[in-house]
Formats: sequence, C-alpha cells, structure tokens
Amino acid sequence: MTSSHKVRALVRLYDQRRERTLAEIARIERKREQSREAEQQLDAQIDSVQALLNEQLARRGVMDRAALYEARRHMAVLLSRRLDLRQSRIEAEREVERLQTACDAERGRLLGVEKKRGNYQEWLQGQRRARLAHRALLEQSEIEERTSWCKR
Repeated sequence: MTSSHKVRALVRLYDQRRERTLAEIARIERKREQSREAEQQLDAQIDSVQALLNEQLARRGVMDRAALYEARRHMAVLLSRRLDLRQSRIEAEREVERLQTACDAERGRLLGVEKKRGNYQEWLQGQRRARLAHRALLEQSEIEERTSWCKR
C-alpha cells in the first residue's frame, strides 16, 4: 500500500513540473511573438526594397554607358537585398512554426502532468475519506458499546 506522504511528495513534484512547464510555455510564446515581429519587420523591408526597385525601373531613360552600368549595379544590389530579406523571412517563418510545435508539445506535456497530479490528488482524497469513514465507524461502535454498558 502506498503511503500518503509519498503521494503528497508526488503531488508537490507534479506541481513543480507544472510550474516549470507553464514557464517554458510562456518563454516559447514570448520567443514566438518576437519572431512574428521580426517577420513583420522583414516584410516592411522587402516592401521598401521593392518600392526602390520599382522607382529605379520607372526612372529609366536615355543614359550613357557609365550611368547604365551604375543603374544596373544599383538594381543588382537591390535585387540581392530583396532576395536576402525574403530568405530571412522564410527562416523567421520556420522559426515561428518550430516554436508553435514546441509550444504544442509543452501543452501536451502539461496535460499529462495535470492528469497525473489529479490522479494522485484523487487518491489522497479517497484515502482521507476512507480514514474519516473509519473514524466515524469507530466512534459509532464506541458509542454503541458505551450505551450497551450503560443499559446493564
């Protein structure tokens, strides 16, 4: 038979695990929010680079050879920057997905911890009820014994 103090220790252990899991979920949520903000900033940067590219294309006119090379070099830099930003955006999106998966896993772990804690807590309550019922039965039998002695 399992002793109550061991089960109480398990309940405390699961309380600690629950708190650690909740803290981990909060940490993951904060990181995920930061990644989403970074994603939004990258979107804004991509839009601004695209606007610069569109402006560069709109300003095309008659140019001499040096100006043409300069314009093409500037466009190549902007295109490269846009490509880098899009790659960073994809990485940020993957990070958000990874963090979401980690958060879901932690929530699943939390459900398991809470279920085990609940089981132990129910066992303790059952033991307490059984002790109280046993005490009540003893008191009732003592009262009956006393009344039987008093009747004699």
